[in-house]
Amino acid sequence: MTAVNGVYGRDVAPIRAPDGLVAQAHAPNFIIRELNDEHADFILENVDMSYANSLRRTLIADVPTVAIDMVEIMVNTTVLPDEFFAHRLGMVPLLSMDAAKVLVDQRDCVCEDGCDRCSVELTLDALCTSDRGSMYVTSKDLIRSNTIDNPYSDEAMYGPIAPRHPDFGKPAGQDDPNKPDILLVQMRKGQHIKARCIARKGFAKEHAKWSPVSAIGFEYDPHNALRHTTLWYEHDPKKEWPESKNAREEELPLEGAPFDPNRKANRFYFDVESVGNLHPAEIVETGLSLMEYRTAQIVQELGMLYQPMGAPEAMGLFHEPLSAEGMAEIISLQKMADRVPCESFVNIASQPGYSPELAPTYFPPGTGRSRVLQFYTQLLAPNKPRNLSHLRRFELDFYVPDATLRLNLWSDVTKRSQKIDIVSPLTIYFSDGMYGKMERSIRAHLGDMKEYMVDPHQMPPSPSVSFQSKMPDPVTPRYTTHVVESQRMLQITAFENGWQCQRVGMFRCLLTPYTRVEYAPAPPGMEGNEDGNIPQLVTQLRLQYMCFTTLAQSLFVPMPWRRFNLGAVDIPKDVIEEIIAYGFKREAKRKRAEKRADKGALVEKRVRTDQTQQESGTPQEPLEAPELLAKKESEDEEDLPILDQCFRMNSHSNERLAINEWGMPNSLMYVMHLLDSMSQMSELIDVHCETGVPPLQILHNFDNERQHELRASSSRDPFVAPDLTAPLTSQTLFGVSKKQS
Repeated sequence: MTAVNGVYGRDVAPIRAPDGLVAQAHAPNFIIRELNDEHADFILENVDMSYANSLRRTLIADVPTVAIDMVEIMVNTTVLPDEFFAHRLGMVPLLSMDAAKVLVDQRDCVCEDGCDRCSVELTLDALCTSDRGSMYVTSKDLIRSNTIDNPYSDEAMYGPIAPRHPDFGKPAGQDDPNKPDILLVQMRKGQHIKARCIARKGFAKEHAKWSPVSAIGFEYDPHNALRHTTLWYEHDPKKEWPESKNAREEELPLEGAPFDPNRKANRFYFDVESVGNLHPAEIVETGLSLMEYRTAQIVQELGMLYQPMGAPEAMGLFHEPLSAEGMAEIISLQKMADRVPCESFVNIASQPGYSPELAPTYFPPGTGRSRVLQFYTQLLAPNKPRNLSHLRRFELDFYVPDATLRLNLWSDVTKRSQKIDIVSPLTIYFSDGMYGKMERSIRAHLGDMKEYMVDPHQMPPSPSVSFQSKMPDPVTPRYTTHVVESQRMLQITAFENGWQCQRVGMFRCLLTPYTRVEYAPAPPGMEGNEDGNIPQLVTQLRLQYMCFTTLAQSLFVPMPWRRFNLGAVDIPKDVIEEIIAYGFKREAKRKRAEKRADKGALVEKRVRTDQTQQESGTPQEPLEAPELLAKKESEDEEDLPILDQCFRMNSHSNERLAINEWGMPNSLMYVMHLLDSMSQMSELIDVHCETGVPPLQILHNFDNERQHELRASSSRDPFVAPDLTAPLTSQTLFGVSKKQS
């Protein structure tokens, strides 16, 4: 590759095809005739007309730039209406170097009004105080802000995604006194204009303000030798239709030469004129990259419909028999995949994105199960930091961009269920709060795991077994190739204030091959980027949907395990069985307590009936003494002599870290409830914007006020009327409270 005026072209001599004939044996050639800050004049050779025209349309409509998209006018006393002035601001070209890399689409961003990740802020404040003629407000009066004032600017999800050019987002020609500015409005004395502008990334096919070019000159066959047009003339066509400068690049056809209808043009003359927001060279390079990417997409789609000789049969798409060489290659690939089931494959895909057609060859059955185990091994590794940067790398390694984590929580105590969906950009914050800030240790054990492959063009089947009647359908089921399920999953979590053991009734995970662009050191003899790296397409089996249907039973953990097995890599099976058995004992104790409560209610009913019989003179039946009932309670409690073996630490630092009925810390459940309720989120943000208090602190204050009101009400009114519908215990039956005892 050789550079011509800053643009790279192939190391071949310019090809001059006679009379515009197509030279199919030669590669495409790029000849630059003129290149400056405003124009790029070049010749494209040895390509089809459809490609040249597609390049022209791509340069006009598909190269991303930055333009003002939202205008907030505070003061406007000029003669221009707000709508007219906002339209003028939108047409001002802004410097957009590498706009595709440094900004995300505003529709894909998590913010509402704009942040540093998707927008650029500009301000305008002009006041005319002179009575000597008019004051001209131009594009150079727009001031770009260094950052957008956002209440969540400290969060990483609202920050820039890549380094920007120092002048990115400024009006074109602002720092160059030799370049003219763009007139926005004329003002007289006393007139004032003040506005706040938000610039976003866009494309000219949506609005002309995002077009990087003002015009593109496009010409082929300047002598009209191919009869591509009809020249209307009165006397002499050569005088009335003068030839352009491009005619000097081709030989003049002979007079009276026969016409060949099979000839095609292969030389195309471009004249790209930039509006100033991008250099013409960057416009052309970006357009060529977009054309290359789209061509790769078409090739991949065609490859899924057409099977070359020896290609593997995949999920019913191909039905031709395999040759011996093709079968041997598949067997060798399967052996390699079995030996290293979680290894990434490099450059087996043609483009980034979903690659389900690669599953039968490179990801045979068993790879999904190994991938899930690797997921938990790296997520819960004790020697790795659990900060946001680590979780972001973890998300890129294991999740597809539109992955979803579903928590289908079921409380076995209150018999209530709750479903919470967490999309991929928020999973790192959920994991950071759950595993990084609120717990000391966590262990997960998957049992009875099974895996099967499915057709990626159909919905995955429903799970076979679950303690609920039906497991929720996946949120993103497209292109699924592997399904991994576990009928028995044990998750042991130790939080700051105590210990908890969850019995997860069902685990389900959907996986699919997904390809990402990663950079690796360039091999010897190959030129890389400024860091010495080259891009490569890395394909790996990634998670697109994971669902936990958890019973959320809070169980105590035995003391020996807490004392000796906290740092153990593998928890012994007998310890797990001991934990589960202890949980079953506590469950049996709870059921016996319910029976005693029902029996106490029956005794109270008999007491009331006896009083009624005494008043009416009816004979009484012998009643069961309170001492006898208390003795039976003590006998039942003797069935669980484990006070010295199992215990739960008391909360010593923060009461809000207590575990609720769902098996989650209360502070984390507040966040999860906010994700599930947009109305509550809106109200919380309003209070946050008015007071400046962090959202979690607002919820904490609200919870403290509610607890204070409950304590105050109980201290003012010591007598509380009994709830006759609730089950009665021995304390409420005999009028003995815990404080009195």
